[in-house]
Amino acid sequence: MTAAVLCSEEAASCLIPHLITELREPCPCDGRPGLFLTGHSYDGRPVSITIKKGVLEVEGISQEELDAIADRRCFLRLTARANSPP
Repeated sequence: MTAAVLCSEEAASCLIPHLITELREPCPCDGRPGLFLTGHSYDGRPVSITIKKGVLEVEGISQEELDAIADRRCFLRLTARANSPP
């Protein structure tokens, strides 16, 4: 399952730590476009994130779960959504 969210680089920087906790070294031979991160979610599921200009593509998390995370309040800026620019 692949989920995606449109976001700025700043919003991606805020969302990624909420999606993946333990990074693994990705294989450079995968030939994936964009920046590719792989690891585990907070509940131990394997998660892969492809970072492209203006969009995060996430494998291992449902679209509904990704949307819920993106709509959360940012933990650092107490009044803004996690996916809102500073």
